[in-house]
Amino acid sequence: MVAAVALGTTYLAGAPEVEAQPMPTLLMQPERAGSAASAQAVPGGEFPELRAQQQALLERTRRNPTDYEATYAYVAVSRQLQDNEAAIGALERLVNYNPGLARANYELGVLYYQLGSYDAAARYLRAAAASPGIETATQTRIDALYAETVKQQGQSRWFGFFHAGLGYQTNANFIPSGGVVRLNGQDLLLAPSARRRPDGNAFGLAQVGNDFDLQNQRGDVLETRLLGFGSVQFRASDYNFGYVEASFGPRFGLPEIMPGASIKPYIVGQTSALSGERTPYVSSGGGGLTMRLPVFANLTVEPGVEGRALSVRDSDDTISASTFNSGSALSAYLLSNAKLTDAIDLETRIIGVWADATLPSQSFSRFGWNLALNIQFDPPSELIPRKWKISPFVGGATVDFDGPNPAIDPSVARRDTEFRTGVLLDAPLTAMFGVSAALYYDRIDSNLPNYREHNLTVLGGPTARF
Repeated sequence: MVAAVALGTTYLAGAPEVEAQPMPTLLMQPERAGSAASAQAVPGGEFPELRAQQQALLERTRRNPTDYEATYAYVAVSRQLQDNEAAIGALERLVNYNPGLARANYELGVLYYQLGSYDAAARYLRAAAASPGIETATQTRIDALYAETVKQQGQSRWFGFFHAGLGYQTNANFIPSGGVVRLNGQDLLLAPSARRRPDGNAFGLAQVGNDFDLQNQRGDVLETRLLGFGSVQFRASDYNFGYVEASFGPRFGLPEIMPGASIKPYIVGQTSALSGERTPYVSSGGGGLTMRLPVFANLTVEPGVEGRALSVRDSDDTISASTFNSGSALSAYLLSNAKLTDAIDLETRIIGVWADATLPSQSFSRFGWNLALNIQFDPPSELIPRKWKISPFVGGATVDFDGPNPAIDPSVARRDTEFRTGVLLDAPLTAMFGVSAALYYDRIDSNLPNYREHNLTVLGGPTARF
């Protein structure tokens, strides 16, 4: 059962906010603001040249406090050094001399928003909006950020991301690339009608979340996450697919460890449907524990563990050849985000999965990694309130099964090597609506011909977020 191959090695790992999903997760993540507990700066490493430049600009602004050019340059360098307190201090000095400076008030609003100080952010954004002669493009960006700031001031904060569109795959039916399968130790050619086929599809994705602020000194929050995905193939209707997942857990602040640290126990459950299989197809439930540790001003790491019980309902004629059957899975992961500049960050993911089923041929260990470079840049029009983002990524994994499957080859235990690379584009057009697109290539090399395949995917469509 080819579809079970993808499900058995994909849907078993990850924290609730970074689940392995049927599309690249970087395209799906909604934009969420950090809380005061998670966004406070911590001292970073020294950069001698930038520090010297910052000090020189500081001396220049002290000699002439109304030197706007020097002050804005000082703010830019301070932000590169993750020294938000210095940037805020310089901007507030400007505002004290001239309260009507739209740019200074706006940048203060942005900085306080990033720090989770939403009351201060709202105050400065209102001042920026009230500045005389403000440009339309600046007003548009202020309005978009102010609406988000007001939402973050509430005790119960909802956010969502929706994406629909069309996709195309060169191997939509997941047929082995060599046109050969092995059964009972013998290699057999596939019939021409069973060869790999390209196909298009229509898809839809919805992610909705809620953060309920417990309003205590530690910044504890109750986090709820919901995910739904569905795709319909134009020709290969046997691969129509649907997936729903939900998770819930409290996130407790750990200021005694470090500013912005937190820990989150959670419960998670999912179910799915696949054409031609019993419904539900693959379901799972369990829980986990994850931590968020801002170890430096520009580096946050998130280690975690998760355990799930899984139920697989294959058709009766495919159970013996399925990649995975009902059982349990344990995963451990380490996620990190390194802010390289004000506009570029590097995401890394390392995930291990240990899946245990009744048969050794359906039990496996999987070790995967992923690197993504998120590059934000100005959109082509100043009237667009949000920056665009392009994310090239690369990843891979190795999968080792505990024993051979007699129905395929009684003497060979399966071992796969997976590789994926591509690029994602997220292009907001207004504060709520935009478009996203992705191009990526998957390849699986295996010691069994049944599982060797490669696939090129192109997809895109409109997005909405709130």
